Amino acid sequence: MGLSEKERFSIYAVVAAVLHLGNIAFEDNPDDSKGGCRISPVSESALMVSASLMGVDREELRQSLISRIMQTSKGGMKGTVIMVPLKVYEANNARDALAKAMYSRLFDYIVHRINQSIPSTSSCYYIGVLDIAGFEYFTVNSFEQFCINYCNEKLQQFFNERILNEEQILYEKEGLGVKRISYVDNHDCIDLIERKGTGIFDLLNEESKLPKPSHNHFTTAVHSNNSSHFRLDLPRKSKLRDHREIRDDEGFLIRHFAGAVCYQTAQFIEKNNDALHASLEGIVQESKNPFICKLFVGDVQATRGKLSFISVGSKFQKQLQELMDKLSGTGTNFIRCIKPNLKMVDHFFEGGQILSQLQCSGMTSVLELMQQGFPSRALFADLYNMYKKYLPSELARLDPRLFCKALFRALGLNENDFKFGLTKVFFRPGKFAEFDQIMKSDPDNLAELIRRVRTFLLRARWKKAQWCALSVIKRKFLITNHKFTHLNIVFFF
Repeated sequence: MGLSEKERFSIYAVVAAVLHLGNIAFEDNPDDSKGGCRISPVSESALMVSASLMGVDREELRQSLISRIMQTSKGGMKGTVIMVPLKVYEANNARDALAKAMYSRLFDYIVHRINQSIPSTSSCYYIGVLDIAGFEYFTVNSFEQFCINYCNEKLQQFFNERILNEEQILYEKEGLGVKRISYVDNHDCIDLIERKGTGIFDLLNEESKLPKPSHNHFTTAVHSNNSSHFRLDLPRKSKLRDHREIRDDEGFLIRHFAGAVCYQTAQFIEKNNDALHASLEGIVQESKNPFICKLFVGDVQATRGKLSFISVGSKFQKQLQELMDKLSGTGTNFIRCIKPNLKMVDHFFEGGQILSQLQCSGMTSVLELMQQGFPSRALFADLYNMYKKYLPSELARLDPRLFCKALFRALGLNENDFKFGLTKVFFRPGKFAEFDQIMKSDPDNLAELIRRVRTFLLRARWKKAQWCALSVIKRKFLITNHKFTHLNIVFFF
């Protein structure tokens, strides 16, 4: 990657700072009449190391973690600045937000440096590998599981579109007459999550912007705005006893393509906010560590003492859509990973569980389509150009479609193994490889094949000449018979 020793040390220092920040614990401060908190005595060493690695003053870091600054609303820049103590859970959120902000910016920096180290400045071709966390379903499911499962819904929709829908549309356009395969469309589930105005993400963002956001109010809004949606239900409808004990305003159940998941919304609002309050943002931007300052260059300043709001959900949606756009513009191959058992042990195979996963992921529909479909295909022009060099001049002048038709007839291939479309020839699974092996066989076999192609063309032309002659004779007979009938009618009158 071309990283200098100083640069590597700076990266390790940020990672270490993030780890030590995570070791800082808080407790209620009995001396604070406003219900604030303080850093636990056992965490003093973690605070000291974190401050040193970040290049900030220890006491400033302490105050920024347990309080935030706020200006009076009517004073503008001249308003009075006050210090607002944080409760334990608020301090935990502030600590986690700082650690997450540092780690996220470090990750982006490393990706940027990797891209810089790649010698090629531009390329039309590349091979990309996308590895996404699978569908998650736990006893307690929060905002992280919601985002991961939303991502899996989008990828499942792309899979359905690319493998099932586009394939069948192609069959129809080419006139193959293949029976259409039905599959479960998850568009309504995605619509529930990302719909403008009443979708779960938009409702969460609107709640987060309120002066006093409440997860109970947010959850109630989700249910009231989507009460008739098939994919959404109350926690009490869950099959798990633990979920049925959750109140209606504490969670919601979504029927995903891979199964129903009950989400508890207690921390949705906090986890959806990616902003640092003014105190924390100020100390990292004024850090004596140049590398830390560089990571936070260009961040939006928190002004007038207000806590800014940066939606994690909106950022996630935007990045996911960019990924989907990129996938849509590429040729895609899929690898389906199946969990062999729920006990997470080796050498144990649960057939019913695996079958359920295959059905939910649409694989049974894919297998059905493969059984009666034609997964391999080639343009007539491509086949013609591929084997043109093996053919004598009189056969090389053939129209590509006629060449392919003559070739397949000459080979004596089973007509159930392929179908001719308007622009392509389609093969049953494994049959294109057999065809290619025949065409690339030894010269003696190729010579025999060419002889058979010539024979087929001669017979085809002879049959066509016969058909044309019979058509002319038949047409002449009809004309003559029509004239004779007309004369008889005239004579009768």
